[in-house]
Amino acid sequence: MLPEYFAVIGSVLASMGGIYYAYLTFKGRVKPNKVTWFFWGAFPMIAFAAQLSQGVGLIAWATFVAGAPPVLVLIGSFFSKEAYWQTRKIDYGFAAAGFLSIIAWQVTHIPDIALTCALLADFLVALPTLIKAYRFPETENGIAYGVSAFGFLLAVLAVPEWTYRNAAFVIYLFLLNLCLAVIAVRRPAAAGKPE
Repeated sequence: MLPEYFAVIGSVLASMGGIYYAYLTFKGRVKPNKVTWFFWGAFPMIAFAAQLSQGVGLIAWATFVAGAPPVLVLIGSFFSKEAYWQTRKIDYGFAAAGFLSIIAWQVTHIPDIALTCALLADFLVALPTLIKAYRFPETENGIAYGVSAFGFLLAVLAVPEWTYRNAAFVIYLFLLNLCLAVIAVRRPAAAGKPE
């Protein structure tokens, strides 16, 4: 295992991938799904609060840093007309399911269940972007997700104690970003036409 401070280094690196994606959003080179990116800014903060309530150390900052760049992406998606992506009804359905997971977290007051609800909620709102990236990889950027995946991998390798509360969210973030990186680097010819 890496020293725990690598969690901070990994978090900074992961946020650089997100900041690069935000830059691409402002330039109109990617087309973020607003529903996904809105919640990607909110959910890590909920997981971060759950980790803090359990006394998780520096590794919790990997979760916190995951929430900052999505806010920049969301702002960029409103300022760049080229970054527009049509929000579909199913996107709102995933958002509603994610929101219900947050309500479940609020009523349980049990940190591990709260973390599970936050993970489920984040995955549900990630589905619109995963589907979009699969169908239209040219609307995403594999480098941005790849940089973030590498940063979260460093954070995973710096987990000081392998417990659910210490490792679950950062492992999830690594796997999600890795999947998006792989999906986004596919050739556009393998994709469909926008709806």
